[in-house]
Amino acid sequence: MDERERAVLIAKYEADCAHGLELDRAALQHEVTFLQSAFILNGAAGTAFITLLGANLREVFSRGSGFALVAIGLWIIGVLVALQASHLANDTQARFARAMRLRASAFALQLLGRNDRVFLGVKADDTPDALHDQARALQSDADKDPEKVLRVGRWSVVCFALGACAATLSVLASEQPAIQ
Repeated sequence: MDERERAVLIAKYEADCAHGLELDRAALQHEVTFLQSAFILNGAAGTAFITLLGANLREVFSRGSGFALVAIGLWIIGVLVALQASHLANDTQARFARAMRLRASAFALQLLGRNDRVFLGVKADDTPDALHDQARALQSDADKDPEKVLRVGRWSVVCFALGACAATLSVLASEQPAIQ
């Protein structure tokens, strides 16, 4: 390898390491944001549900019990679906970061040779080409997930909206005079 090729590899390695650090920062920020939004969403949904149904809980469950149970079920399903969407998003972000680290390790392996494998965190039989192939496969796999995350996230919103409608119907049904 001549000096020019080595300089190009070093530049690629430095760029991949910097990009990898940014991906790790983004993944960490995504996880923190996920936890914040999960707690806020769950707390807000629970507060709204209790506010809507809590004032006249006995009447709601005696006269509008079907709607109330549907509202509770949809709320729980909405929370679970939202958690699944966030898990998918976290997993996708982690695969992007892993692909970048594999790419950086491949460049470093080309530069440093086989004597620094422990430092690089690669296996004894890994080659730069194999690491590049693994990175491409991870990247390709992760590129497909954002649409899936959006679809699952939309379903969680639908569940919350339907749950709110069912809660409203249960309150309205409980306010109707009982037929005697």
